[in-house]
Amino acid sequence: MNWFTDSGIIGIKYNGKAVDMQGNIIGNVMTGDYGYVAGRYEGEDDWGHKYIDAQIIILDSAE
Repeated sequence: MNWFTDSGIIGIKYNGKAVDMQGNIIGNVMTGDYGYVAGRYEGEDDWGHKYIDAQIIILDSAE
């Protein structure tokens, strides 16, 4: 999963299930899902790709 920003693409590393806006576990993130990521920007991986080590992904079905 990637996030497009003004500075390019930021990868999201996450090993867990996404939740909805009410906190219910809803499953895996799929292509086309919109949401929010909370975690720590870790800089670049071994290949020079920027990424966030996510603690939670909250999907927003209102998009």
